[in-house]
Amino acid sequence: MNLLILEPQEFDGKNYHITGRKKEHILAVWKLKQGEDFPAGKLNESYGIAKFIHKSNSEIILDYTPLRTLKKSTISIQVYSAFQRPQTTKKLLQLCATCGVRKILFFPFDKSEKAYETSSLWKNKAYEQELILGLEQGKRVEMPIVEYSFNLKQKINFQFPQICFLLDLEGKRIFEYKNFLDTKKNNHFGLILGPEAGITKKDREFFIQKGTLPLNLSNNILRSEFALAFALSQLELVLGSLD
Repeated sequence: MNLLILEPQEFDGKNYHITGRKKEHILAVWKLKQGEDFPAGKLNESYGIAKFIHKSNSEIILDYTPLRTLKKSTISIQVYSAFQRPQTTKKLLQLCATCGVRKILFFPFDKSEKAYETSSLWKNKAYEQELILGLEQGKRVEMPIVEYSFNLKQKINFQFPQICFLLDLEGKRIFEYKNFLDTKKNNHFGLILGPEAGITKKDREFFIQKGTLPLNLSNNILRSEFALAFALSQLELVLGSLD
């Protein structure tokens, strides 16, 4: 944790009540004591300073002073992903939050594993806690929007950004697209991540017909979470920043 994220349900109208994992991190890792100040952020709103004002067996009570409001990044990145293994999905969610991805959409591909759609992550917005972990790592406060559909045909309705890369071993390398990126002067980007079993010819043709650009990240076959990390880092290298 590099930044404490303060959530609406922790606020009583005056102070924040911190329990569980966050409380233990403040006490055991940061070793903060009553009266001390430290950096914090209010989810989707601001960056500021938290003051440790009281501790009990069950909670820590904090006061929060905002110092600057959230300003949205000029770069907007949307990730379109097949349903993945639950543990892989957690890593993808954390990575997206850490790197400032604006929106994440999960949907079935032809070779998606149907069982992954029953994960507890999709119940009662349990996935949000993975996003919080990513925000804490990246010192960000803007939570990515998450949407998902279990309908195989849902992708037909997607409006992909003008520049949207399909992560594909048969694609070109990112620098082969550099002149194209320079001429477009676009701040909206998409990344399409297929299932671990790979994308079918039918899926590939569908996405290419939609105007997406096949992107080969590496000569190696990468795990889903590594592929997304490679894609985000290569995009940042070409653009100079993801903010």
